[in-house]
Amino acid sequence: MNRWWRVYFYFLCGAFGGLFGWFLAALALAGTGDRSSAALRIAFGAIFGGCLGLAIGTYEGVASRSLVRFLRHTVGGLFFGVIAGAIALPAAQVLYGAMLGSSAGAARLLLAGTFAWIVFGGAIGLGESLTRGAQALKGALGGIVGGIVGGIVFELARLAGAGNNSTAEQAVLALSLTLLGGAIGASIAFVTILVRRAWIEVLDGPAAGRVYEVTKFVDPRLGSRKPGIIGSDEWSANIYIPGDPEVLPRHAKLGYSDEHPTLTAEAASADNPPLVNGEKASTWKLRNGDRIQVGATRMIYRQKRGKNAAKAAG
Repeated sequence: MNRWWRVYFYFLCGAFGGLFGWFLAALALAGTGDRSSAALRIAFGAIFGGCLGLAIGTYEGVASRSLVRFLRHTVGGLFFGVIAGAIALPAAQVLYGAMLGSSAGAARLLLAGTFAWIVFGGAIGLGESLTRGAQALKGALGGIVGGIVGGIVFELARLAGAGNNSTAEQAVLALSLTLLGGAIGASIAFVTILVRRAWIEVLDGPAAGRVYEVTKFVDPRLGSRKPGIIGSDEWSANIYIPGDPEVLPRHAKLGYSDEHPTLTAEAASADNPPLVNGEKASTWKLRNGDRIQVGATRMIYRQKRGKNAAKAAG
């Protein structure tokens, strides 16, 4: 799959999660009294964050082509989304009140409101990255960008006077949360693509087109002590290869040696070791463009030109 399609699908999932979050929150909290109470803010944030995390997790789960991984992504997305939303929205409201103070000018309202959405978006992005095992700062940065985009739209609409009519206010809130969710989802995917330095793309089989960011699950600072796993195990494999009977649950591992990403065959795959550029590889320091074959599945290793993955991951 083209990497920019990933941004598009993340936007769609985030937008749907934001819209469904608004609908579910409006339905669950209708007639509950003072909407400014801390309890309702926590409830609204938890519902919105949970729906957004669930929607993005659903895309990741479907793309993995594994029921086990689908459940892990969706349950994890829901869990971390609920926690992030329940904490972030009340915190954002407190910051909003502190920044606004006694002044209610349009510029101050826009600045304070947008900053509150930035805090909210960053927390949701952080929660989403924890679900996928990604580096936390990438998800948080993507969420911040989404919070800026969606937050400005929301605050501008509110300043336009939509709050004077309850129906118009809810319509603006629905649209803004849809855009906010879409912006957070797309930003998370975009930032991850923008800052990644080393990745492996699966070229054929059921997982063809899947791209796995190497530095998402392999820390260069840990060398070979905490490698990533390439294999067919639905729970433990970081690079998951389904539908290939020749691929073992733990076929090979990917770590770092002398500041280079290094592919190492697992002992169990001695009779069918991975191939790199057509050669059997018990240990191989990867370079940009190396062709990897595990079982019958072909992959390609890529990294930014002029930088090794270890430096890029720092």
